[in-house]
Amino acid sequence: MNRLISLLVAGLFFLQLSSCVPIVTGEGTSIDEKPAPVHGTYDPLEEIIRRATTTRVKATTVPQSINNWIQDVDTVNRFLNVALSLPVGAPLKQGAAKALAFAQDEPVNVKLLKATPGIDAAGLAAASTLEQVFGDVLDQLGNVVKSPLSLPVAVNAVTRINVNRCKNVLPAAETMWKSAAVAMNMSTSTWPPKANREIACPGNN
Repeated sequence: MNRLISLLVAGLFFLQLSSCVPIVTGEGTSIDEKPAPVHGTYDPLEEIIRRATTTRVKATTVPQSINNWIQDVDTVNRFLNVALSLPVGAPLKQGAAKALAFAQDEPVNVKLLKATPGIDAAGLAAASTLEQVFGDVLDQLGNVVKSPLSLPVAVNAVTRINVNRCKNVLPAAETMWKSAAVAMNMSTSTWPPKANREIACPGNN
């Protein structure tokens, strides 16, 4: 009798225990467990673009905007100076992507400086020029990012960007810098500086 009672108690204990333990349907997974979240793959190119312009102060003043814009110009210059000597594929794509990330900041600065109280007619005319021509710079850099294995695409893009920047973009940019600085009574003999040119510009500085 004592043995029978012991067996019954053990059986009840086992049933109670099993009801608390999830049923295993596969290795390491139970029907009570939620599936593990699926994370996207890491894209180094996206990380370059994300970090390229987020490591500095977002411009809210004329000096910040001009200084950021100078950095934008110099970063794009560095890419254009070596673009056609970079190996096609990842190196060309990464270089173009970084240049594109900085170039995308330039229209932001056009908008900010254009709104400077008291900016003169020359500054407003420069802003109008940039609004008309700068989109092609972004388009051409984007073409290189999308087709990094195509040397003809890179040659066409770099050639078009150089002509546009040397003739239109960089003269207009430095005009805007000067006009906005004068309007804010911040202009000196050395600041804002002239916009640096890429090597392809005639008489580059």
